[in-house]
Amino acid sequence: MTDRPAPPPTPLPGDALDPANQSLADALRRSFAVLKGLMLVLVVAYLLSGWFRVQPGEVGFIVRYGRVVGTAANRILQPGWHWAFPYPVDRVITVATEKERLQGVQFLFQISEEDRIRGIRRVVFNPLSPLRDNYLLSGDMNIFHAQLTLRYRVTDPVAYVGHLFDVSPFDDQPRERELLGAVVSNAAIRVSARTGIASILGAGQEEFLAAVTRASQASLDELRAAGQPTGIEIIAVIAPEMSGLQAIMPPRQVQEEFDRVVNAEQQRDKAIQEARGKAEETLRLTAGPAYAELVEAIDAEFSALVTYLESTKATAGHQADIASAEGELRRRSTATDALLLSATGEVQQIVNDARAARDRVINEAIADAQQVRELEPQYRRYGDFLLTRLRTDFVRSVLTDPDIVKVSVPVSAREYRLQIPRESEAAAEDVAKKKPKPSRRDRTEGFIDRQPLKAGPQRVP
Repeated sequence: MTDRPAPPPTPLPGDALDPANQSLADALRRSFAVLKGLMLVLVVAYLLSGWFRVQPGEVGFIVRYGRVVGTAANRILQPGWHWAFPYPVDRVITVATEKERLQGVQFLFQISEEDRIRGIRRVVFNPLSPLRDNYLLSGDMNIFHAQLTLRYRVTDPVAYVGHLFDVSPFDDQPRERELLGAVVSNAAIRVSARTGIASILGAGQEEFLAAVTRASQASLDELRAAGQPTGIEIIAVIAPEMSGLQAIMPPRQVQEEFDRVVNAEQQRDKAIQEARGKAEETLRLTAGPAYAELVEAIDAEFSALVTYLESTKATAGHQADIASAEGELRRRSTATDALLLSATGEVQQIVNDARAARDRVINEAIADAQQVRELEPQYRRYGDFLLTRLRTDFVRSVLTDPDIVKVSVPVSAREYRLQIPRESEAAAEDVAKKKPKPSRRDRTEGFIDRQPLKAGPQRVP
C-alpha cells in the first residue's frame, strides 16, 4: 500500500458564496479597476508634465542625470514648446541670451547698516585696516574706495553651460559669481595701478571705467583662447551711487582734503576751457571761420623758413638741398598769401591797410622823383635861395599848424623842462591816430612855387 495525496474535494452545489462575501468580492474588483484607472491617469499626467516652454529671448537645455542631452548641433532648444522626461529623470534649464545681467564688485570700507541709514558723513571712521577694509591703490600711491557694477550677457549658451553653468539642482551658480568677481577685481587693481588719482576721481573717471571694462573682457578672451570659454560678453563696468555712498571716493578720513583738490582742479579745467573759448573767438574774429587752416599754413611756412636757413649754412656741396628748401619755402609762402587774401575779419583789414600803405609808398616815391626832376634845374641855378625858400616854408607850416603846441624858450636858457600831463598825452595819441599821415609830397606841396624861379632878387615872406 502506497502513500498518495488525497484528491481535493469536489465542491458541491450547496457550497456557493453567501451574499455578503459575494458583495465584498465585487467591491474589491471594482476598487482594483478604479485604482488601475487612477494609476493610468497619474502615469499620463506624469508624462504630460514633461512638456515645457522656452520663452522668447531664452534657449533651453535638457539635463539627464547631470549631463546635457544631445550633441553640439541639437542640444540647444529654441523658444517654443518642448518635451522631456519629468523629474527626476530629466531637468530643464533655460539661459537668457538677451537679458542683461548685473553683478556688484566692491572695494569699500567696513560700515554697518545702521551707519548707512544714519548717514556716512556722520560716522567717525577708524584708521583703515587691510584685514577689515577693502580699497584700491592708484598709480600715484593714493588710496580710494569703489563700488563697481558689472553689466554682462550670455552670448554663447553652449560654452556657458558647458564650462561655467553648474547643472546641479541645488547650485545657485557660485562659480559664475566668483569668476566674474575675480575678473573685474583683478582688472580694477591693474588699471588703478596705472592711473593717477586725479583722473580716477575727476574728469577721467569714464576712461578709468572703460579701461576696466577692456581689461575684464581681455581676461575672458584669454580663457577662451586657452580652451575654457565662458560664453559671456562684458557690456560695461559702471559705478552707480548706491546706499547713499559715492561710487568712487577717497578714504573718508581725508575727504575734505580731496574735496579741496578736486575743486581746485575743476576751477583749473574751467579756466582752461574759458581760455580756449576766448582764444577761438579771438582767432575767429581775427581771421574768420577758416583761421585753423591759416594758422597751419603760417606754421608750415615758418618751418620751411627754418629748414631753408639751416640748409644755407651747409657747404657748397649741398646746393640741391638749398634749392629744394627754397622751392618749398616759396610754395608755402604762396599758399599763405592765398589764404591771407581770402581771410576775413581783422586779417582782411590788415591786408587792406597793407595794400593801401604799399600803394601810398609807391605813389610817394613816384611823386618825390617827379618833384626832384622838376626842382633840379632851379637848384642848379639858385641852389642856396631854393633851400632858404624850402626852409622858410617848413617853418611857416609848423607855426601855423593849430595842432602843434609852440613854446618860447629864452636864448640864454641852458635847460628848459616841459610838464606834459597824462591827459594831454592820451589826447595827442588819439589825434595822431585819427589824423592821416601826410605824404612827403603833401608836406612840401603848397609851400613851394612850382613855377621856375626868375632871375633877380626874390622876396621871402
